[in-house]
Amino acid sequence: MWPGSSCATILVAATLTPASVQDRAAFSALLGKAKPVAPTIAHLWLDKGNTGQTVAKSATQAGISVEAVSGPKPANGFQVQPRRWVVEPTNGSINHCPRLDHHYEVTLKTHEGFLNPSQIALLLPRLDRTQSFDKL
Repeated sequence: MWPGSSCATILVAATLTPASVQDRAAFSALLGKAKPVAPTIAHLWLDKGNTGQTVAKSATQAGISVEAVSGPKPANGFQVQPRRWVVEPTNGSINHCPRLDHHYEVTLKTHEGFLNPSQIALLLPRLDRTQSFDKL
């Protein structure tokens, strides 16, 4: 759980792709990794990058409902949209891991492998709050 936050996010699965691959193209592969790890997933909130027939078909086949979190562009500047920023604390914790933040890895598979230790470092303080695990 992010300090001061009432929501906790845990990385269940990850699929890293080259920048030339759209999110919706990698959705079914990501869902294929996530469903065995967390078979009770029933609903996903997605951004606009994960919309379209490919995503809808993959979600339906997996028995998962999806909801795109977006809205009209606000006329008065930035407004937080419900559910839009739920994953940001997890992304922030990944960015605090120097090995992942600086992209030292040559292959996407190796970079993806380092996501697990970064999430372990995020979860360990939940087990024992007297320890400092943020320097892994």
